Amino acid sequence: GFSPSLLRALLCSIIMLAAAACSFQKIDMLTVLCVSFLCHTVISPNDILNAGFMLSYGALAGILIFGEELQTLFASVIPEKLAGNISASAAAQIFTAPVSLKLFGTFMPGGLAASVAVSPIVTLFIYSGIASIILCLCLPFLVVPAGYVMNVLFTIIKSSVMMFARIPGISAV
Repeated sequence: GFSPSLLRALLCSIIMLAAAACSFQKIDMLTVLCVSFLCHTVISPNDILNAGFMLSYGALAGILIFGEELQTLFASVIPEKLAGNISASAAAQIFTAPVSLKLFGTFMPGGLAASVAVSPIVTLFIYSGIASIILCLCLPFLVVPAGYVMNVLFTIIKSSVMMFARIPGISAV
């Protein structure tokens, strides 16, 4: 079956495609998320008790509700590109921190710094993976070198995440 976050993404995509097919000019993403939430609870009502469901919807809701305001606030003191990354992470954590505290007893503030540092590497990893697939389909002898590059990038991502995981969390106890 679908994980709650994957089902959320699928439902949001379907809703966006349906809205485009109906020629809606401006689509409010928060409305799309709310409709997705309602559909999701009908399709899979047990998911509402799943941590992935709560965190996925909470993070996206935080980004949609607070992201632009936080970006404007942060852009006044740090470069705009960095402000965008930090604001998205901070906005997501506005709704997910209380859920994490309740479900897991801790909140990991290092996630803010981790998302800013690791996101560009993950983006490079994704695009490199797509390029590697295309390249290796055309030139199969490049499978081994492409695999090596992908493993190096994955190791960098994993090491970075593990480094940020060492930042102490905030406990609810």
